[in-house]
Amino acid sequence: MWLDRRTPWSPLAAVVLSLWISIDNLTSGNTLLVTGNIIMLAGLLISSVAGVLDIRHNRRHRTLPPPKPLSRQNPRRTAVRFAVAGLLADAVGDAAPEAPDWDGPGPVLFALLALMVAFVPGRFMLLLSIPLSAVFILGVLADPEPLDRLTNPTAQPLGFAGTVLQLAGLTTAVIAGVIAVLPPKPTPTKA
Repeated sequence: MWLDRRTPWSPLAAVVLSLWISIDNLTSGNTLLVTGNIIMLAGLLISSVAGVLDIRHNRRHRTLPPPKPLSRQNPRRTAVRFAVAGLLADAVGDAAPEAPDWDGPGPVLFALLALMVAFVPGRFMLLLSIPLSAVFILGVLADPEPLDRLTNPTAQPLGFAGTVLQLAGLTTAVIAGVIAVLPPKPTPTKA
């Protein structure tokens, strides 16, 4: 949020992430874990409400409208397009080996994240997608199931292709996202 503090919508990343974690963490059968998740949920709901109030405050006190990610005025529009394509590729790659029996919300969440990166003004959705994509790369590489698909491509060709597409999409999203959030080089002024 601090990196994109100039845009009024920067707290939206905190709201979206808080709600996602809140919904995802109440599915355990362990009572102690669910109790801890309820306590965490209370904190996340407080951060969600605070984020919404901060958005309201920022919108009332903004000076310049935030740039639209895919507008011609955005000097990093091409990088945004690549980041969106990478996030969509991850969603397809994540869904491919399991379709239609998904084991989690990953494909839908990354498709929604791609839409938000494309259409929500400001840089904060990109700033959210970069670490999220990087963490999911680590998650794919740490999980034995995708690693088995990568090391044995003939056993599960669709799983292999999906995992490769997922990793390629996430890597593209990280690299293009970093390029897209870099501040543009100042144009020299003519004397």
